Amino acid sequence: MPKPFVRVSVDRERQLPILQIFSLARTMNERLRAAIPDVETVISITGRDDISIQDRTPYEVTVIEAICREIWQWPER
Repeated sequence: MPKPFVRVSVDRERQLPILQIFSLARTMNERLRAAIPDVETVISITGRDDISIQDRTPYEVTVIEAICREIWQWPER
């Protein structure tokens, strides 16, 4: 059974150009799939930077969060 999507929200106030968002999302997905082959993501542009990860091991959560923080340049939680 497939695992839920990893949901990544990007703050619209950062005013990233849409092509840059696509490029960053592609890079993020390539890095995530290299680390965790069955990961699938959904990107949304919202009012804040956030990530939702469900049904993953603690190791997978750590890897996913680290990659997302690096790609989107989020501060440590």
